[in-house]
Amino acid sequence: MPDSKHLTLFKTQHQIEGEQIISTSEGNMGGLFSIGEMILTDQRLCFCEDGRKPKFTALLLTDITSMSKMMNMGIMKTITVNTGDKEHTFNLSDKSTFQTICTHLQDLGIAKKGFWETTSPEPISEDSTPESKHVTKFKESHLESDDKVVTSVEGYIGDMMGKGDNTQHNGALIVTSKQVAFYRKGLLGEILETIPLKSITSIERRPTLRHCTIRIHTSHDDLTFKTLDKEQEAIVVKAIEDGRAIEPVSQTAPAPQNGLDTLRELNELKELGIITEEEFNAKKQTILAAI
Repeated sequence: MPDSKHLTLFKTQHQIEGEQIISTSEGNMGGLFSIGEMILTDQRLCFCEDGRKPKFTALLLTDITSMSKMMNMGIMKTITVNTGDKEHTFNLSDKSTFQTICTHLQDLGIAKKGFWETTSPEPISEDSTPESKHVTKFKESHLESDDKVVTSVEGYIGDMMGKGDNTQHNGALIVTSKQVAFYRKGLLGEILETIPLKSITSIERRPTLRHCTIRIHTSHDDLTFKTLDKEQEAIVVKAIEDGRAIEPVSQTAPAPQNGLDTLRELNELKELGIITEEEFNAKKQTILAAI
């Protein structure tokens, strides 16, 4: 995969000779609209943005005195580091890079004391991401007994800063063994939109710099969902495609034969010598009597 423009800027203008890059992730630093690249090297924790006003921040690992982390509804992963009396916040979109950075700084001893105390008693792993309140409430109120949740992703429907029918509603896109559902549980009520897997005609994906858009089409309707969690979005789309591919096998009884068809088959068996003339005549009398 080619380097992003942010990483290219770092390598060409800011990387120190002999400095080794350990991990990188798209994200922002201190502002939702400041998209760039977070870069962990063997010497520094950096943020580089190649925009109209290029930005670069570098923290020496030896200057970081403490660190905390937080999962923001499973969408963005936030790392806050302290250097003396100053605090720096990084928001990452990639879960694996988030874990790599946390583990590396912990190995360096930066995150020994109190690191997990402020946010989570255990490091976040692939299997321990907390379930969102939307998924929990959906299971309690709307999941049928013969259905089960396969996977989900946090995000929203509508438009950011939208109004009326386009109002943004944060929630979860949930894939079950039978349907895809968008569910939001809020203080003033809930929003539930469901599409049976068998009714989906196509799935459209459109990645952008900040988020991924999933558009699910049926013959008479569609559902548009957006998320910042690109990794989980791919998992959800695969689960939908897998669910659509599992079609129940219908058990249809063979059409009953009429008497003439049976006689033709018996005659063929007689001609082949499989049944005798006497057996054929006996079967024929039985069939003719039943017609």
